[in-house]
Amino acid sequence: MDKIRERRPELRVFLDLIVKNESKIRSSAISKAKMYLPDQASFEGFNVYLIPMPYNANADHRGV
Repeated sequence: MDKIRERRPELRVFLDLIVKNESKIRSSAISKAKMYLPDQASFEGFNVYLIPMPYNANADHRGV
């Protein structure tokens, strides 16, 4: 946790960049995901959570 606190300014810049480009990032990610999913797959109400922890990834019915 201390390493995350030390990198707070860097993380803030990263998160600001994501927020600024959120719709473009989301559109690109959905476009790529659709190549592997059935046509009826829906992305409405799908959430992505960013957690500043090393090597942490999780996906379930609530989001990624």
